[in-house]
Amino acid sequence: MGILIVIIVLVVVCWPWISRWFRGFLARRTEDYLRKATGMPPRPGSREAKRQAREQERSQQQARQQESYAYSGSSRSRRRRNPYSHQGPIIPKEYAEDVEFVEMVSYSENTIGVADNAGNAKVYHESQVSDVEWVEIRKK
Repeated sequence: MGILIVIIVLVVVCWPWISRWFRGFLARRTEDYLRKATGMPPRPGSREAKRQAREQERSQQQARQQESYAYSGSSRSRRRRNPYSHQGPIIPKEYAEDVEFVEMVSYSENTIGVADNAGNAKVYHESQVSDVEWVEIRKK
């Protein structure tokens, strides 16, 4: 019974610190959730930011190792190797951009007539693109 009373007294005395910590905890969780849902980078100093920094450092270290491996060997083999073969795509996935397309239909054709100094007339015929096909390639 005495232990229960001591616990209750500690909770009552420490309640301002407990409530402040709990509100901060909920605010951090909410911010992390919103950042993840909107595709923003994690909070500076959060576990997720530290994990991403570790992964980035690890990938840079692997790239340096591959680069040193690629440049080892004879000079002829160095010339044959592509120095950029170890790198990933030029535009990282973090900079991907959603694009919205609007279909516009034009039922007319444009004809441009140009005459040069000698009196020769050239007619350029431009028509609206009416049908487009594409193939979507999804990576697994």
